[in-house]
Amino acid sequence: MINPHETLKSVSAQTRHARKSGARLLFSGVGFSLAYFLDPDQGRARRQQAMDYLSRARQVMASAKWVDENAALTKFDASAPHVAAARTDFPSDGLRMAR
Repeated sequence: MINPHETLKSVSAQTRHARKSGARLLFSGVGFSLAYFLDPDQGRARRQQAMDYLSRARQVMASAKWVDENAALTKFDASAPHVAAARTDFPSDGLRMAR
C-alpha cells in the first residue's frame, strides 16, 4: 500500500535536491563563462568576437520576415530566398571562438 505521507516526503526531498543541483549547475556555468570572457590573455578578443556574432544574429533576425502567402516556408527555412540572403552575413567556416 502506498503511504501518501512518505510519498510526499520523498517527492519533496527530490525536488529540493533537483533545485540545489540546478543552482550549482547555473553558478558553475556563470563562473566558467566569466572566467572564459574575463581571461587576461584572450578575454578581449573573445568578448569582441561574441559581440560581433550577437550583432550579426540580431541583423539576421531583423531581416528575416514571415512568408504569409506560403505556409510551408518559415522564417528559418533555408529554401526561403530572404533567409538565404540573410545568411550570407555569417562566415562560411562557422563559429570559431578565440582560444
